[in-house]
Amino acid sequence: MTYIMDKVEYMKQLKAPMQKKAKTEAKEEVEEKEFVWTPNVITSYTGAPPNMHRKDLQKFIDNLGVSLAFLDVGADGNGYIRWRSPEDAALALSKSQTTPVVAEGQTLTMAATTGDEEKAFWSKMEASMKRKQSARHRGGSQRGGSKRGRRH
Repeated sequence: MTYIMDKVEYMKQLKAPMQKKAKTEAKEEVEEKEFVWTPNVITSYTGAPPNMHRKDLQKFIDNLGVSLAFLDVGADGNGYIRWRSPEDAALALSKSQTTPVVAEGQTLTMAATTGDEEKAFWSKMEASMKRKQSARHRGGSQRGGSKRGRRH
């Protein structure tokens, strides 16, 4: 009986450093990803109808003929648009000056976002992405997660 117990303890000792190493390597991989932001791709907008749904607002913005990457909708009718490139942002701004974007009878006013306002937007995006990333790496074991409340 002692031989079996010694063998079990020996195996546990062998596995422990390997499991710890795998966990620390996984954490390092998550932490290594650095947030990189592109300047001059953000425009702000004002004048949208309050509480307008993102998809509805995007349809009106798509009428400019420039594809956007992300639309940040505020409840007060103000928000930000992230374009795919600085050229797309400049094109959208120039088109919005000649052809106004009208959403449900209200005209959207667009402006380039630079300086501190742009840095604040990117800081907010980085915090949001980190929060989502850390939420993905939580939870129980790799085999089914938490066992609380499970009936046998």
